[in-house]
Amino acid sequence: MGTLTTTLEDGILLVTIDNPPRNTLSREVLEALAALEPRLCSDEVEAVVFTGAGRIFCAGADVDEMPTIESREQLELMSMRAHAFFEMLASFPKPMIAAINGTCLGGGLELALACHFRILSERGMVGLPEIELGLIPGWGGTQRLPRLIGEGPALEMICTGAMIGPDVALARGLVHKVVPRKQVVPEAMALARKLLAKNRRALHHAIRATRAASQVPMAAGLEMERTFFAELWEKAFKSTHAPEEE
Repeated sequence: MGTLTTTLEDGILLVTIDNPPRNTLSREVLEALAALEPRLCSDEVEAVVFTGAGRIFCAGADVDEMPTIESREQLELMSMRAHAFFEMLASFPKPMIAAINGTCLGGGLELALACHFRILSERGMVGLPEIELGLIPGWGGTQRLPRLIGEGPALEMICTGAMIGPDVALARGLVHKVVPRKQVVPEAMALARKLLAKNRRALHHAIRATRAASQVPMAAGLEMERTFFAELWEKAFKSTHAPEEE
């Protein structure tokens, strides 16, 4: 697609942001990402890994495009499109994995936060530096980061714009694993294969129910859990232990 490259292996779609020099999420990149949705929904794709070309995962929105935005309405439309794509990723039942191979800032971190799993390079740095431009994160960062690491640490990151390294990111639960840079993508692919070795229906329901925990009231979440649990029980036990017809 010019700004993205994709490869499919064993049902795992590897999506690489390739927009040198910093792999920014320009309008062109956002459009290319949004155009992936039909493929993500196809039967051939069972898990997705996002990464960046070279040594940078994604440096966020393309700041050079900011002066070219003509109106507040146009800016809000961009934000809505980013929100729609990231929310689609977050709510997708198929595993979404961010293989953060280097610097991951602003919209890049917001993309990673929308994924279900995050693996970080031991030399990677993550942050939401929008405050340095007189802005705040506009693509989900103010909502997903507090839900993931807690309000206090999220406020610190958002209000200071400070970048954090692998040790802090791992300790706060922002990422699931830290590995050498060259192992980030292989580790993400290995995780995807491990997940896909599980019962596919149970995996999808586990993702949906767990993600719902931060989005719906407890009663609604428990109802979802009961429904999924009962459905899976019927598939796993009742169908295999049903009495034979005479």
